[in-house]
Amino acid sequence: MPRSKGHTSKTLIRVATCITALLLVQSCASSTQIATDLYRDAQSAENAKELKKAEHLYVSCVSAGQDARRNDYQLAALNRLTDLEKQLSNQSKAKAYMNQAATLAENISERAESSKTTDDSKLFSLPKEQHIALMRLADWEFEDGNYISARKLFEKASTLEEQLQIDAKSNDSAFSRIARLDSRAEIEHKQISFAMSKDPSAAMIHGPAYEHRLEDRRKLLHRWNEMLNQYRDDGKEQSGKEVLRMLQVLRTTYGYTEPEFRSAMNFAVKTFLFHGHPDTVVSIVEQDLPLYRNFSQADLDNAVPQAVDNATCYAQDLVLLAMIYRHQGHFEKSLAKCMEAQKISKQVIPANSTLEWELALESAIALEHNNKHAEAVPYRRLVLARASENDVDASEIADILSNLGTDYFEGGNTVEAEAAFKEAIRLKRKEKNKENFSYILQAYAKTLIALGRNTEARKILIEAIPDSDRQGGFQPIYTYSLLLSACRDINPKEAVMYGKKSLELMRKNGTYNHDHMMSENCVKVAEIQVIHHLYKDAIKTLDEGYAWQKAHGKEFTAHTAGMLNLQGTALHELGKLDEEEATRLKAIELCRRFNPPQPGPLASTLFQTASRLQQRSKWEQAEKLYKEALVVSATKDNPTCRQVNLQSKAALGVIAAIHRKDIKMAEQYKSEILPIDKKYFCNITHADISMLVTVADLCFILHDKKNLKLLMDTAQSIYDKDPQKQPDQLERLQRHRKTYAALLI
Repeated sequence: MPRSKGHTSKTLIRVATCITALLLVQSCASSTQIATDLYRDAQSAENAKELKKAEHLYVSCVSAGQDARRNDYQLAALNRLTDLEKQLSNQSKAKAYMNQAATLAENISERAESSKTTDDSKLFSLPKEQHIALMRLADWEFEDGNYISARKLFEKASTLEEQLQIDAKSNDSAFSRIARLDSRAEIEHKQISFAMSKDPSAAMIHGPAYEHRLEDRRKLLHRWNEMLNQYRDDGKEQSGKEVLRMLQVLRTTYGYTEPEFRSAMNFAVKTFLFHGHPDTVVSIVEQDLPLYRNFSQADLDNAVPQAVDNATCYAQDLVLLAMIYRHQGHFEKSLAKCMEAQKISKQVIPANSTLEWELALESAIALEHNNKHAEAVPYRRLVLARASENDVDASEIADILSNLGTDYFEGGNTVEAEAAFKEAIRLKRKEKNKENFSYILQAYAKTLIALGRNTEARKILIEAIPDSDRQGGFQPIYTYSLLLSACRDINPKEAVMYGKKSLELMRKNGTYNHDHMMSENCVKVAEIQVIHHLYKDAIKTLDEGYAWQKAHGKEFTAHTAGMLNLQGTALHELGKLDEEEATRLKAIELCRRFNPPQPGPLASTLFQTASRLQQRSKWEQAEKLYKEALVVSATKDNPTCRQVNLQSKAALGVIAAIHRKDIKMAEQYKSEILPIDKKYFCNITHADISMLVTVADLCFILHDKKNLKLLMDTAQSIYDKDPQKQPDQLERLQRHRKTYAALLI
């Protein structure tokens, strides 16, 4: 019986094994068909220029190829993905797929693949796909200076060229590339030999061990390239540690001034930054920087070789440090290093070199992050010029133009900003892939809004909606927020709709570190509701915004104070004066707690609250707040503070005349604020009219007919020049003219 059981057991195992094998074969056959269908669909999408769809299909094809154990489908799809990502301007993805394809091409078993019979061989040729993958990565390694890695890949590719009938003498063959490598290796060998022959310790090197030492140094570089490539591929901490260890070996072997170490350090730093590890390399660059400071300006002016060499290395390290500090978020330190490098750049950095381009780019970015956009313009223009000279892809040119346009706009040059954005959009629209440029449309629309061309801005932003919705994240929030601003005066109902969409998205998905936009958009929506006498709706909008900030622990800002002030206005219109007063005093306390202090919002809030208290004849409280507003507004020279300062003096003059019966003090205040200079204007219609009317009240009380007429005529002129011409502003002017009628006759 035991024998029978054993026999039965073995039989069952064999049957189970056969069934498993059959299921596996069936599964692989099914997966192969899926991979075939996916590849065909991806090619159709690519031919139809639906690049994003093709990308998703090729990624699925790679997975199906893995399930079917079909390296050929994986490799073909990876090669296509590399090409697609270049067209989509995703260089990092393209490099990742290129590395993955080459690794797969190297490891494909020729016997295993050749034994497979396929009915879909017309889709692609496996040897050709292998050759493409190997040559593509080899060329990149060659251009990157990793010659040993490149040779290995070229040699592997050369084994396929007879089968593919590629002429060994043609420029596209692996043999021709290897010949170029040999030529380059010979040049470098001679350079090293010459350098070593000039070495003071040459006597120790020459002799039987001389050639061996040269070979050892070459092996060292080979090992370095292998380690750096490993870390570039996997980004693992252990690989990074090996790179740092090897970099120190190179420094000891070659010395900190030699090109071998300088080149290795440059590649290492950029690879660590690529993987998001700036903290790891900052000390390496900082420790060597003082070693290159041994040069004087006089020596540079006289082109003393040693001084030029030191200054060149110094400039290179300054640029590397600027990159590292930028990745760490230390933009002030990054800017300091850039400006230090700029001082010697013309004497040691060749025109149209990679280093010149990198320094210009880092300088622009550092200045922008330090809110010095106008100063960043020359560097952005240099980056643009170099990109144009070197036939950079049109899509990248568009991105550079967009950054330049932003610098123009933030620097106050809206005309040049508009031109830059229009050209960037033109280039993007010419691209086969028109996706991923909603950010340029947004920047252009923001410029048009600043120029008062809201209808054009609305049209541009509506065009941006599909792309920004597709990208998700902050993009749709920003698009709808800009539409709120663009439609505010031309279609208030539509503006409220877009404003509510932006608020809904922020409540649902968060503000993506743009917390101010929640309160800012609440204020914009509520302002429209107040203008149309929808006071309860305005209060509800503002309550929801304030409650959201409080519930999420978001820092209160000047926009939060704006919410409270506007809520006070709505409460006033509803006759809830005590609630209004409490709300405005709450806004003042909030502004007083800002750290660092924000004089503009505090001064404005103090003035608005004091005005309401004055209307309720709470003279002492109003006077106290007006005087505080005077002190706060005197600390900053900007339009808001200047206006508050002038209006507070006018209001204090009114209180002096009416409440204190001190005409002399009232006249003193008037003498300090008349005549009104244009510097007090904000170029915002309602703000400028409000200022002029406040001062006019004082002139009316003091029976100053001449200045009263001048002030009202100026206010009317400002309204007439406003393209929007809000009815509430005209109503306000007409109401005050009736009040002043007796004196204006």
